[in-house]
Amino acid sequence: MKIGILSDIHGNDVALKCVLKEIHKLNIEKLLLLGDYVGYYYNAHKVLDLLQTCSTEMIKGNHELLLEQSAGNRKKLATIREKYGSGIEVALDLLPTEQIEHLANLPEKKELILDGVKILLCHGAPWNIWEYIYPDTADEIKNKCLASEADFVFIGHSHYSFIYEHNNKVLMNVGSVGQNRKAGGIANWGFIDTSNNIFVIKETLYDVKPLIKQVKYQDPENKYLVNVLYRKVK
Repeated sequence: MKIGILSDIHGNDVALKCVLKEIHKLNIEKLLLLGDYVGYYYNAHKVLDLLQTCSTEMIKGNHELLLEQSAGNRKKLATIREKYGSGIEVALDLLPTEQIEHLANLPEKKELILDGVKILLCHGAPWNIWEYIYPDTADEIKNKCLASEADFVFIGHSHYSFIYEHNNKVLMNVGSVGQNRKAGGIANWGFIDTSNNIFVIKETLYDVKPLIKQVKYQDPENKYLVNVLYRKVK
């Protein structure tokens, strides 16, 4: 079975469209979605529409928690806007109530068995949706992520992709589709093929210019939202 694992799309439908084109070319049968469909950028409504065309398993991310917490709370929304830009505010305006409630009701993690492979879906660390796991996180913490019975533990949240193997188990941070923090214009996501035990991080190129145009209109004072899209590999 060919499976794609996507995380941290963050309203970036431009990147997601390019990823989905590659997914269709690879004949991927199932998408595992690790949260953060909203936040930072502005087209969460389009992101969710695109994902509805696929066979998916979904969990929430911390930005779905922020979406839920900020609904009707102007003070919270102002704090979020200052740190993350107006992506969540735009999502609250454009998403129907039922869709916001659906996102709020998603689980924070999920266990699956696909083609005999045990899988655990998480956004951040398995014990804390807000905890970041980076490529240079201590092995002790990474091993803790692999403490369940799962053969594969998939995470996102940090926007930095990596694969870590221990005791015949695999921890894969699939990085971010919508805001790669290693290099701009690259959507990272995970791919596994259970028939031959292939598991890799994929890189899909996309054009950042339409997104930068949106940022400059929507959040002209938030330099980070643009700068991260121009970031070069160090």
